[in-house]
Amino acid sequence: MTVAAEVVTEYAKLTGAGTVFTKQSWGFPRPVSISDTIRAEATVPSVHPRLPIADVGFKITNQDGEEVLMGEATVYQAIAGLFHASARPSAHYPLVW
Repeated sequence: MTVAAEVVTEYAKLTGAGTVFTKQSWGFPRPVSISDTIRAEATVPSVHPRLPIADVGFKITNQDGEEVLMGEATVYQAIAGLFHASARPSAHYPLVW
């Protein structure tokens, strides 16, 4: 859960104040060790046409490319302009820790 919490925190930093996760689901296929280097990738597969709401997918891999965490979330963005109908679907936002 520590990795999931860090992913949510970093995503909120990227998107700014007003980010609210209205729904989220996480899967943990492999453990993460303290010495692991992890890479997080977020995708935005869909954006609501009129509301500042988007579905976001997360995939976290370790230094060997093994998936250690996967997740999905529905995100509400209170600050206007981040999510809009013209946003590019499947935009990628990689993070590395």
